[in-house]
Formats: sequence, C-alpha cells, structure tokens
Amino acid sequence: MYEGIKQATGKPAKKSTPLKSKTGETITDQDNKLARWVEHYLDLYSKENSVSQEALDAIKDLPVLKELDAEPTLEELNKAINALSCGKASGEDGIPPEIIKSGKPVLLEPLHKLLCQCWREAAEEDWLPPTFVCCVLVPTLFGIFFSLLLNFAFKDSEESVHLHTRSDGKLFNLSRLKAKKKVCTVHIREMLFADDTALTSHTEEDLQSLMDRFAHACKEFGLTISIKKTHVKGQGVLATPSNCIDNEKLEITHQFIYPGSTVTSKLSLEVKISKRIAKAAAIMAKCSFLPKFSIHVETKYEDNKGINDNIFDTELRDEETEVCFIDIAYDEIPERYYKESEDPRCFKSEKTARGLLQEGWRDTQDPIMCSYKLVTVKFEVWGLQTRVEQFVHKVVRDVLLLGHRQAFAWVDEWIDMTMEEVREYERATQEATNKKLGTFPPAIAISETPLPACARSGPSSAPSTPLSTEAPDFLSVPKDRPRKKSAPETLTLPDPARRDSAFRLPSLFSWGPSTPQPE
Repeated sequence: MYEGIKQATGKPAKKSTPLKSKTGETITDQDNKLARWVEHYLDLYSKENSVSQEALDAIKDLPVLKELDAEPTLEELNKAINALSCGKASGEDGIPPEIIKSGKPVLLEPLHKLLCQCWREAAEEDWLPPTFVCCVLVPTLFGIFFSLLLNFAFKDSEESVHLHTRSDGKLFNLSRLKAKKKVCTVHIREMLFADDTALTSHTEEDLQSLMDRFAHACKEFGLTISIKKTHVKGQGVLATPSNCIDNEKLEITHQFIYPGSTVTSKLSLEVKISKRIAKAAAIMAKCSFLPKFSIHVETKYEDNKGINDNIFDTELRDEETEVCFIDIAYDEIPERYYKESEDPRCFKSEKTARGLLQEGWRDTQDPIMCSYKLVTVKFEVWGLQTRVEQFVHKVVRDVLLLGHRQAFAWVDEWIDMTMEEVREYERATQEATNKKLGTFPPAIAISETPLPACARSGPSSAPSTPLSTEAPDFLSVPKDRPRKKSAPETLTLPDPARRDSAFRLPSLFSWGPSTPQPE
C-alpha cells in the first residue's frame, strides 16, 4: 500500500517562488534572485537602528546565575538519564537509550567524569563554530530581545483574552470553575508563531489599543513593522474590523495558515478537513489497487455424487483450498431470494416428473450430474486481503446455490431447447448483464467451449424461449433493498496469474431414470 502511494505521489516537485524587483518586475532567474536578496538585506541593514533610553531604562537588571557555570553534578546526570525515552533511535555512537538506562549503576560515574572533562575543555577555548553561532545563538538572542519588547509594550495593559482554568485538572467542570479556590485567570494578549506575533482581544477597540502599544514599542526598540504582512482577522464578529497602524489601514484576512494548522474566521475546521480529504483523495485515486482484485471460476462436470477431490489437478496446498458441498435442496438461501416455485423440495416438473427432493436424495437418485466449481479469489491489499477474499467466497457460494436451484426449477423451460438456442440465450443474457452493469470494460464474458460429439440436440419442433434484453431475476437487485452506493458496480473475471485462495463447489443435480439428457 505504501509503495503504491509513493508511486502515485512521485517525487516532490521543487517549487520556486518568483521574486519582484523594486520596480515591481517579476524575477525568475536564480542568479538574479540571489542578487535581489543581497540588495534587499543591504537596504534593510544599512539603516542604523538604536534602542531608546526609555526602553533601556525599562529593562530590569536580573541577577547573574553563577551556578550555571558550575560543573554538572551526579544528581543532574542521573535525572537526565532517567528522562531518556525508550524506543528511540540511537545516536552517532550507536548506543540505544535502553542500554544506558539499564547500565546506569555502572556507567553513571564514568559518564560523569567524561562530561566534566568535556565541560572544562569547552570553557577554556572557543568551541562554538561560526555556523553554530548563526543558527542557534542568533535566534535565541532575538527571542530574548523580542520578549523584552513585549514586556515593555504591555507592562500595564489590561486588554487581553481572559481564560479561567484550574490547577487540579477539572478543566471541564463548570461548577468547579465558579469556585474561588484552585481557580486562576490567564490573560492572553500575544501568541508567538516562530517569528510572527498574533495579538488577541475581545473587542475591536482593545485590539487597536494593543496594536498602538506594540507599534510604539517597536519604534523604541528600533524595529519596523511590515504593513503588507500584517493582517486582521475577526472570529465570531458581526462587523468587519477596521484596524490600522500609523493611520495605515490593515488588510482583512479570513484564515491564518501555520505549519500543521489552519485557523479560520468561521471558528470551524472545515477548511482544514476539506484540504486534507482532497489531498488524500487525489493520492488514493492514483493508487491502482483494483487491478489486484480478480475472481476466476472454472467449471467441470462429472456423472457422480461429488466424490472426485482433485478433478482440476491443481497444485494448491491443502490449507489454501477448501472443499464445500452445495445441496440445492436443503442448503439455506437468503430469505429475500426464496421462492416456493424454485424450491426443489416443493417443485415437480411436468415434462420430466422430476422434483420433490427428499432428505438424502443424493443417495437415492440415479443418475446424478455433479457440477464442480473452482473459485479463485485474489485481493492483494495489505490488511484487507483475508476478509475480502472470505466475503467474496461467501457471496459466490450464495450466487451458485441460487443459480443451480433455479436451473433445476426451470427445467421445463429449457429441457426442449436445442444447443444453438442455449448459446443464443447465453449471449443475450451476457449482453443484458453487461448493459446493466455498465458499458465500460471490463465486463462479464462467457468463453465458447466446443461441445463433445455425444451431445444430443433437441427436436426441431421445440418451442423457442423468448429472449429479453433484461437481466434474469436472480441478477437483479430487489427493489425493496437499498443499494449501497459505495459498492463496486462491475465484476471483473480475469484469468489470474496465480491462485491465492480457492473453493471447490460441487453442485449436484438430480436426473430421473428417463433417457440421458445433454450436458
């Protein structure tokens, strides 16, 4: 299944977003794009930005934590080992965390000595490479700088979203939230998304106040707000908000997309769910699972009571083949398909005097023709193969049981037909069935097999059976039974390359003591 999805999705396409020059022209060449980025950053950092004295005075002096310079202790290392997660991949040393946790009593002291030695050597020399400084320290320092900016902007602000919560885990107990104990109020006014910030409030006026405070703090700290990248979104509001920064009106947006989530103005997940369903449907539509589904039915006839266990000379293992006897008289059929006129226990032929089969009829009737069916089902989809193949075998068994009961009960209709009329009836039924299932291939096909020389033709005066363009009743879906639209509309009968599972279904027909009948 996963291999099919990989083939359907293919290699990820490399997308390149075009850039625009200062004059608004689109840039597609890679070299020109790099030159445009250089130009952009030169203009961005050519301006001298400085933090105002007011902002510097608002920053509190924090005590220096000298204990962080001390070497790690045995207790800290022990706590770190206990916090290791099991079942994770090992690192570059190839040692899984289970071994370290299991050998902690022996490894704790040697590991502590090694850690302290690395700590002392790192403190004596400049061990941070330039790439590590740029990738790790710069974002960390900017995060600290931005936290100071937010504290300066909202140090005495009351505008925010108030959330009542509890510290004992009873978050959804409304009666407990009304209590005065163990209940705390959380004020949420800013939410950080990587290098983006979202300001929240209950009213449009409060939001404008927060934005004015934020804009003032950015000026004091030497930062510039990008008006083009700043949007306003209202959730559950009647009127569209109209907020601005420095008298410039902000653009209205209805959704905010962040890696892994989509926040919309409708307070629902419909957009996110629809996108995921559409993506999954597009991928699954390319996966060719149906060609791995096939049903193959092989038929042979013998004048016996179903005693030939290897009539098909198959090489299937015993555990892959199950022999199932079908008794057209006493095997149960679905109630919706039962008709008394087609019950061999109640039916008696007017032309042949056959019928009214009693219990044990296979031992008393002679001769008997047995129809051997080798049904092979293949459905190679991981996780569903066994269940689907068993279900198909059950359905095929019910269809064969019903069809052979009707063939016995309709003996007066076909006993006088010539072989040419039988073939014509098969052809018409085949066309009607394919028309009912659909005009697109693949469709049901009946192979033409040569008849033995001993086959007897009916008299020329035999009445012809009227042919109809409608499918037989046993192939029609009852009107009182609702159809499931999710079910497949066609049945393919290809010749499988190999046979995964099979049923042998001997179907017994009772022939009276009259003259032999054609196959």
